[in-house]
Amino acid sequence: MLIVVALPLVSLWYTNYYRLQQEVEFQVNKDLTQTADVLLAKVNDWYDMNSRMLKQNVILKSIQSNEEAQQEPVLKAITSTYEWTYLAYAIGQDGYKTARSDDVAILNADGTKAHFRGDRVYFKQVQAGNKMGQQVLMSRTLGQPAFILCEAIKYPQIPSPKPGALCIGMTVTKMSETITRAKIGKTGYAILLDESNKVIARGGASGTSTSGELEDMSDSPALVQAVSARGDKPYIYTSSNLEKIAYSVTSTNGWRLIVEQDYDDAFAPVIAAKRNSLILLTITIVLTLIVSFFMAKRLAKPIQRLTSIADDISRGTFHNKIDESSRSDEIGELAKAIERMSISISIAFRKLKAKK
Repeated sequence: MLIVVALPLVSLWYTNYYRLQQEVEFQVNKDLTQTADVLLAKVNDWYDMNSRMLKQNVILKSIQSNEEAQQEPVLKAITSTYEWTYLAYAIGQDGYKTARSDDVAILNADGTKAHFRGDRVYFKQVQAGNKMGQQVLMSRTLGQPAFILCEAIKYPQIPSPKPGALCIGMTVTKMSETITRAKIGKTGYAILLDESNKVIARGGASGTSTSGELEDMSDSPALVQAVSARGDKPYIYTSSNLEKIAYSVTSTNGWRLIVEQDYDDAFAPVIAAKRNSLILLTITIVLTLIVSFFMAKRLAKPIQRLTSIADDISRGTFHNKIDESSRSDEIGELAKAIERMSISISIAFRKLKAKK
């Protein structure tokens, strides 16, 4: 009886559970990918806007003049137009700044050049032939993460293959706010990394670094798994004994955006359905066992009595009336049959005795 009752319930539970799991998994994947795509579009738009601005200004004769007096007005116009740009400056072929937007002198008191930037990553990238040079760093001016973006300056009047650079220093405050405000469920958040896997912005409890060094996530399980996973679908990883589901995409300029959520939070409906179904199944099995016990007891007693009556009949003790024959179920039918058999055998015995 237990199998008869439990088997359909288990089959129904598994079917509903599997369907719910597929539906929730589809929705979770959709939420992660859509959130990542929306955030990535904003990052790409922001980067493209700034790179286009540099491309438009780097071809100006005043910028190509390599003269502070001609470059400075353009640099000041850039910082006044783009509010997130806190500094614009030009770097000559030798790595020294030739002009700045903030009126800071480019020469020392003794007339020597100041502000050497030839050792900076972004300038080396430009001189190496890259279309753009870029670097995310902790700005000493701002005391928070900043993004330096440069475009190569070519000097028609100077016969040298090495270019200079037109650079802008930008705050990432608004971009960070866009990333940190992204929410998925109760625990989901986004992380934006630069091309060297340093954290630019991060949602969740950790937040975005505002002092010290940028956090390096090169060894983070989220990033390690993102690199090895297929880029077109979410992946699951474990960090600090907590299972997470995440999705990773790469921006135009090589930044990586990771959107992640606690697995238990993402699949809460499935986990709850599984728990509730198991509770219901357990209750059903217990009730079935209890009912089966009492039914077995109720059936066993009359059957035992009928067995005893049949045994009496086999020994010559006949019962003209059996109480169970008044029942309307199968036991009642069996009792009536035994009752008729008892009467028939009793009559046969009397006739046999009469002949003797």
